[in-house]
Amino acid sequence: MKPSEFYKIRRPDFFSDSKIINEVVLPREVLAYELSKISTNQKQDEFETLCRRLAEKFITPNLIPQVGPTGGGDGKTDSETYPVSPSISDRWFIPENGWNKDEKWAFAISAKEEWKGKAKGDIKKIVNTKRDYTRVYFMTNQLVSSKKKKNAQDEFVKEFDIEVIILDGEWILEHIYNNKIIEIAVDSLNLSDCYKNKEKQLGTNDAIRLEELEKLEQNISNTNRYFEYDFQLVEDALETAILSRMLEKPRAEVEGKFDRAFRFCKKVDNSKQWIRIYYQRAWTYLNWYDDYPLFVEDYKHLKTYVSKNPDISNVELYFNLFNLLNGLSLNSICNLADYGIDIENERIEIIKILSEFENDEEKPNSALTAKTYKTFIELTLCIHKRENPANYFKTLSDILLQSKTFIDYPFESTRQIIEELGDIFPDDTEYDNLIDSLAELSERRYSELASGEIFVRRGGQKLDAKCYKESIVYFGKAVIKLAKEESKDGMCLVLLGLGMAYRELGLIWASNNCYISVCALSFKSISESGKPNERIYQSLEEIIKNELFIGRLPPLFTWFEMLSILNRARMNIQGENKEDIPFDVLTDGCLSTRILHTDSMHTEDLQYLPDLLEKLELFLSCNTVLYKLGHIDKILDDYNDMSNEQDLDEFFKIVANQPFVEQILYQTIFMSQDDLHLSSSILGCSFLVKFPNDIEILLVAETLLAFLEGFFATSMSELMSHTEHITINLRKTKDISGLEFEYNEMNYEYNISVESFNITTKNRNLIWDSLLKLVTDILVKHFIAKDIEHLVSSLFKKEEIHERLSLIIEHRNFMINLLGNDPKLFFYEWKKYANSKQYISKRETPISYKYDIKEIEKDFQKKDIEKVRHDEIKTHSIIDVPLWEKAKWRGFGFCFHPQEGLGIILAYENIDAGAKIFDKWINKFGREDKLDLIKITIIKGIDERNPYWYRVHISANIKYKNSLQSSTLVTVASRIHEMNANSPENLNNLLDLFNRLKKYKLYPAKISQNGNDIKPFIEKGILKTTLTIKDAWEIGKNDVDRVVIRENDKPIIPDGNTNAPVFTILNQTNHG
Repeated sequence: MKPSEFYKIRRPDFFSDSKIINEVVLPREVLAYELSKISTNQKQDEFETLCRRLAEKFITPNLIPQVGPTGGGDGKTDSETYPVSPSISDRWFIPENGWNKDEKWAFAISAKEEWKGKAKGDIKKIVNTKRDYTRVYFMTNQLVSSKKKKNAQDEFVKEFDIEVIILDGEWILEHIYNNKIIEIAVDSLNLSDCYKNKEKQLGTNDAIRLEELEKLEQNISNTNRYFEYDFQLVEDALETAILSRMLEKPRAEVEGKFDRAFRFCKKVDNSKQWIRIYYQRAWTYLNWYDDYPLFVEDYKHLKTYVSKNPDISNVELYFNLFNLLNGLSLNSICNLADYGIDIENERIEIIKILSEFENDEEKPNSALTAKTYKTFIELTLCIHKRENPANYFKTLSDILLQSKTFIDYPFESTRQIIEELGDIFPDDTEYDNLIDSLAELSERRYSELASGEIFVRRGGQKLDAKCYKESIVYFGKAVIKLAKEESKDGMCLVLLGLGMAYRELGLIWASNNCYISVCALSFKSISESGKPNERIYQSLEEIIKNELFIGRLPPLFTWFEMLSILNRARMNIQGENKEDIPFDVLTDGCLSTRILHTDSMHTEDLQYLPDLLEKLELFLSCNTVLYKLGHIDKILDDYNDMSNEQDLDEFFKIVANQPFVEQILYQTIFMSQDDLHLSSSILGCSFLVKFPNDIEILLVAETLLAFLEGFFATSMSELMSHTEHITINLRKTKDISGLEFEYNEMNYEYNISVESFNITTKNRNLIWDSLLKLVTDILVKHFIAKDIEHLVSSLFKKEEIHERLSLIIEHRNFMINLLGNDPKLFFYEWKKYANSKQYISKRETPISYKYDIKEIEKDFQKKDIEKVRHDEIKTHSIIDVPLWEKAKWRGFGFCFHPQEGLGIILAYENIDAGAKIFDKWINKFGREDKLDLIKITIIKGIDERNPYWYRVHISANIKYKNSLQSSTLVTVASRIHEMNANSPENLNNLLDLFNRLKKYKLYPAKISQNGNDIKPFIEKGILKTTLTIKDAWEIGKNDVDRVVIRENDKPIIPDGNTNAPVFTILNQTNHG
C-alpha cells in the first residue's frame, strides 16, 4: 500500500470530504485528438486562448494579450509579460519558476505541424523587436520528443542568445489532467458542454476550509495588510498551502503555495518557520503524492535546521518525519539508499539529539518527552529485529507515571501510539501492564478534567458575583486538574480568572504570576504553529495593567514591547466597538498620569526617559516627561490647538487628574538602584522584600511575594496578623538548591540565602518544601488563628491550596522562556538599548500635583470580612503574640522608686520572655514612648457584683497612626488582664500618683508561682506620660477597647442611663 493510501485510511479528516455525484469525463485521448486537429478545424484562436490561460496559471499571471494578428504575423508576440511590483508578484502561487521583476518574457503560440521552423522564425522576429526580452516560450500543439525539444532549445539559445523554452502538446495534456482543469480546455476550445457536466457536493469540512482559504488569499493579496518582512505573512501563506492540500487542490497549486511561503520566509529568515514549512511540505510529498525523492530532500533540510535550533517542539517534528522515513526503509517500494539515506545513521543521529534533551535537568518536561520519543524509536527497532520488547514497555509505564506532573507532556499522541501497538502484541503480559497503566492514567485524567471544568464554572459564577475569595478557592482547585496538553486553554482561562480575583483582593504579585503563566503556556502556540492565540494578548494586557498599578517601569516597557511586536501580526482588530480606546493608547495615557505624579527624587532617571519612550511609540508619555523636565520648546509644536505654555499647563493638569491615580499602588519604581525592594500587604501585615540588583534574585523576590499572597489569599476570616511589618532580606548565595533562612525576632526580619529558583527535576521538591517551611514559620510567628492546625488542614485538603500554588514556583522558568536569559528588567538595560540621551531638567522648582481621592467610609461587618481587599486591612500591633504566650502575663501593679519615680509593673511568670518583650519595645520605640504608641488602658466598673474589679488593656495606640483611612479595616493585637481587687485602695493610689507626677516608667517584673513575690527589672524601664482610665459603660462599638467587654459582663451603669454605649457591644456579643 502506498503511503498516501495508508494515510488517507488513517486520517480521512485531513482530506477533502466533498463528493463528485455525477461527472462526464473528457478522455485524454479525445483531447489529444482535438489538439492534433487545431489547424484542420481552424481553431487557432481557441488554441491560443487555451495556451494563454495555461501560461497564466502555471508560468506567470502577468500576461497581456497579443499585440498583432493571429500567429504573430507582424513579427510581434502572441503575449508578453508586463512589469508588476515584487510585493505583488511575491504573492502569486506559480508552480514553475515564476517571473521576477528584472525579467521580460515573450510567448509565441503555433499549431503548425512544422513546429521547429515556425519556432525559429517567431524567435527571430521577437529578438528583432529590440524590446529586451529575457526569455521566449514557444507553445505548440505538436507532440515533440524530449530529445528534439532539448536540441532545438540549445540551438536557439546559441543562435539568438536568449533563453528558449518549448512547451508541447504533452505538456498541455499533462497539466490539464494532473491538475484537473478540464473545464479550461473545454471552454477554451469550444468543446461540448457535456464534458463539463460535473456535479459536486461540497463537504462540511471543505466548506469551512474554502471560506478560510478565500479569506487568507484576500489578506495575502492586500499589499497594505502586511509589512515587507512579516512573520504573519509567512504563516498565512503556509496555512493556504495546508488548506489547499486538505481540499485536495491540484498538486501544482499546492506546490505553488508552498513555494510562495518559502519566498516570504526568505525575507523573514525565521528558523522555526523554516522548520514548519519544510515539515509540512515533506509531510505533503509523502502522504499526498508518494513523492519519495522530494520527501527525503525536505527531511534533510528540516534535520539541518533542527540540529541548529534544538527545541523540543522542533525535535517532535523531526521525530515524526523520521518515523515516516523509517517506515519507508521497511517498504519494498522504496530504496532509501537511492536518495543517499542510511537509516541506521539517521537513527543514531536522532537518538543522539533526543539523549541530549533527556539529560537536561533544567527542562524536565522536554527531557521526559525526549525519553518517550527515544523509547518509541528503540521499540520500533526491537520489533523489527523480533526481540523481546518487555523492557521498553516497562519504560513507557514509568514515563506515563512521571508525566502526571507536566503540563506540556504530549499524552494524547503517546496514548495513540501505544494503543496502535495492540495489534502487534495481542498476547504480551508487559504490554497488558502498559495498557493497564495507560487506562488508569487516562481515567484519572478524564475524571480530573470533568471536576476541573465544574470548578471553573463555579469559579466564574463567584467572580461575576464579586465573591473573589470563593472564586480563588474554586479556580485554584481547577488549576492542576486542567494542567494537561488537551485542556491547556481551559487552564489558561482558570489562570486568567484567578489573576483577576487576586487583583480584586489587592494581591498584585499573585495576580501577575497568573497572567505570566498564561502568557508562557500560550506562547508555545507560536513556537509550534506560528499562530499567536488570543490568550497571549489577553495575558500581556493584564500584565501591563498590573505593572502600571505597581509602577515598575523597566518590566512595563518589556511587556509593552512584546505586545507591540505581536500586535503587528494580529489579524483581528481589537474590540468590536470602534469607540473603544486602543490598549496602547490607554497604556500611554495611564503611564503619563503616573509620570506626572512621580516624585522629584527620580528626576535624574526621568531625564533618560524621552528617547526610550519615543522608541516604544509611547508619544504622550514622552511629551509628559519633557514637560515635567521643562522642555516646553520640544513639545509645543505637537499640539496644534495650544499656543503657549499656559495651554500646556492646563492640558497636563487634566492628564494628572485622571481617575487612574486612584489605582496606583506604589510610587514609580525605576529599578535603577543597586539595592532594590518590592512590597505587599497581606492580611494587614506589610511585607518588604529587599534584594540586590540581580535578575535571578529579582525573580526569587517576585516568586516569594506571589507565593505568600497565594497562600494567605483566602484566610481573611480565619487569620489575623499581629505583626505590622515583616522584612525579608534576600542574599544571593551559590550552591543552595532551595532557600535557607534565619529569623531575627528583634527586627521582624528574615534573612534568606538563595541562588535562584531555576526549577529542575532534582530541586523542584526541595524548593517547594523550603517555601512551605518559610511560609509556615511566618504563619506561626506572625498570625493568630483559632486553630492553626485545622486551618492548614482545611487549606490543603478542602481548598487544595497546593494546586493554585504549584505554578507559582515555575515563575522564574516561565519568565526566562518568555523573555530570554537576559530580559530587560532593570533601567540601565533599557537606557543602553534605547541609547538614551540625557534631557537635563530646566525647572528650578519641580512641578507636583495633588489628586484628592474621595474616600468612601466603610462600615465593616463580620459577614463582609471575606470581601475586604488585603490592602484595605491595616495591622497595628505592639504585641508579639507567641512571645506573650511564652511570657505568661500574670499581674499588674505599681511601685515607687526614689530616683526613678512612679513605675507601673507588668508581671510575667517567664521573665526571660517578658524582658524580651520590653527589649523589642525599646528597640522599636526607644527608652521614652514619646508618641504613646504603647497604649495602657485601665477599664473600671466591669462587674456590678464586684465594683472594685478592673481590667488592664495593652494595645497599639492607633490614634497616632497617620496612615489610617476611613476605608481601612484596622486589626489590633492586644493583651487583657483582669485584676480582682477587694478594695479600690491600690488603684486609687496609682491614679493619685500619676495625676500628680504626669509620668511613669513601665517595667517588666517576675512574679512568683504563688503571686506573693514580684521583682521589677528597673533597667528595662520605658518612660511614658499617658495613662488612659475609663469606665466600662463608656466603651462603644467603635472603641478599640471594646475587646475588653465579655459576653456575660454586667458592667456598672450610672443610674438613669438607658443608652450607655456598652449596651451596643453587649447586644452584639450576646446575639453573635
